[in-house]
Amino acid sequence: MKHRLFLAAVFACFIFVGLACAAQDQATLYIFNSNAPGLGNKVTVVENNKKIAEVNRDRYVVLQVAPGHHVLRRPVQSKKSKVELDVVRGETYYVVGGIYPGMTAKDVALFAATALTQISKEDAERLFEQMKPQDPK
Repeated sequence: MKHRLFLAAVFACFIFVGLACAAQDQATLYIFNSNAPGLGNKVTVVENNKKIAEVNRDRYVVLQVAPGHHVLRRPVQSKKSKVELDVVRGETYYVVGGIYPGMTAKDVALFAATALTQISKEDAERLFEQMKPQDPK
């Protein structure tokens, strides 16, 4: 009986270490929805024509992404609706859909409903104060 408990404990440790290693092989991506009222309730982000996130207004989601080159887009395209990331294992990236820090009034008028941009950690920290994590579905 003790032998079986020992083997079960060892097996559980292997599973835990395996899961921890898998998470360390990824990067973290935060996607924020900062759309103003009237610009749509959701920000949808796709990669390779596959939806990876649909974020409600004033919310954010957290995704684990593989290292490598990623091209994120909004389905409705404009010249400001694409973000390219060269993702490095263990790093954290921040992307916002809608109105982003430093956006000019002209860009708000032209692109806010379709904008997607990478932001700094400092800008993301300000958004964390204003937003809540989106409930997982």
